[in-house]
Amino acid sequence: MDFTEQFDQLRKLLSRSKSVLVASHGNPEGDALGSSIALGLGLEELGKEVMIYNVDPIPQILRFLPGTDRVTSTLPARPVDLFFAVDMGDFNMVGEPVIKMRPYSTLVNIDHHITNTRFGDLNIVDGKASSTGQVVNSVLKALGCKVTREIAANIYCTLITDTGSFRYSNTTSECLHLAAEMIEIGVNAKDVADYLFETYPKKKLDLLQRVLSSIEVECGGKYSHITMLQRDLREFNIEQEWSEGFINYPRGIEGVEVSVFFKESAENQFKMSMRSKGRVSVAEICKEFGGGGHYAAAGCRLNGSLESVKKQISSAVRRALSKL
Repeated sequence: MDFTEQFDQLRKLLSRSKSVLVASHGNPEGDALGSSIALGLGLEELGKEVMIYNVDPIPQILRFLPGTDRVTSTLPARPVDLFFAVDMGDFNMVGEPVIKMRPYSTLVNIDHHITNTRFGDLNIVDGKASSTGQVVNSVLKALGCKVTREIAANIYCTLITDTGSFRYSNTTSECLHLAAEMIEIGVNAKDVADYLFETYPKKKLDLLQRVLSSIEVECGGKYSHITMLQRDLREFNIEQEWSEGFINYPRGIEGVEVSVFFKESAENQFKMSMRSKGRVSVAEICKEFGGGGHYAAAGCRLNGSLESVKKQISSAVRRALSKL
């Protein structure tokens, strides 16, 4: 996509801005955290006073990324000139403290979700990008920022996590060229993969065993789902972050078109992660419930009992599958 006009506007905004706040959505995964740190470090290279914020703690699995020590959950005492909302389809994902305080003058929205609501004063949203990190890389280049090894490591993390280790349909030639560019800058691809996919506590496997025992298949084998409850997390004394990637197991079942991971976040509150093999837009399904995301990967939240939530999601999935 051509963002010449948006980049020109951003240059003008930065020319008269000194202080900058960069934030991604709560419970950040690889793209959210990597893209916000990469942008923050890049803007700092350009001489700006930068604060990188997240409402939630950094997941243990991502603490290897350079710059994580810069991420804070404390908002600035005074409003900043520019606020960058990164990897958020909707501004409500930033967290209640930011929404209540509004600690900024101008809001810049940088994202790659096709369901993005264009909530910023300036919107740089590329629904065809493999990750928000890819969009951030384009922004930094347009601003004339040198991509350091630390920035490159964060951008590479966004690519490998959001493409499922370069296995998903969003793995484009542009994405692979960018990954190669980051490696040429100095990223050790093996180290990043080891931290993300080959280093975890044994209790993650205990949790996986429990979650996999909940697999159900419906709609003539086209819809599969798994469930994780709060009591499962308590029993194994493990954080929810370690369930990242569990959704790929029901998705991989032969014949399945849509898979859903039901995650209990609190009593009668559930977060659903949805995946598609490519013939069904799970983003459209999630939009019915106030969520969103990408064509083949999306999410939403619902309140109610597990039975009622499963029934609502199942009905929506059945309607989508009936159109095939």
